[in-house]
Amino acid sequence: VEVDPSIGIKHNKTSNRSKFSVLQVDAPIFVADAKSGIRTIDAAGKASTSRFWPFAYRESDNTSLVVCRPITGRGHQLRVHLQYLGFPILGDILYGGRA
Repeated sequence: VEVDPSIGIKHNKTSNRSKFSVLQVDAPIFVADAKSGIRTIDAAGKASTSRFWPFAYRESDNTSLVVCRPITGRGHQLRVHLQYLGFPILGDILYGGRA
């Protein structure tokens, strides 16, 4: 995962939710285009925090099932944070997931 070092990414291996590592993303979300509703990660955006727990991985098509929890409530937050991490939601044409 390559991310901007000025934006917080935390790994916590002691989660009681599962045996997998928790990934917390603290990255501000900015409305890049109000007309279309497109959002991006940008320091000018509103503070946003999401937590992700890998649940299952399927090597045959390189997909994962992930438990997602938004801590804040920004529009498109989980979609934008997953795209930022380089793991867009499958089939999400707006934020880069393949069909």
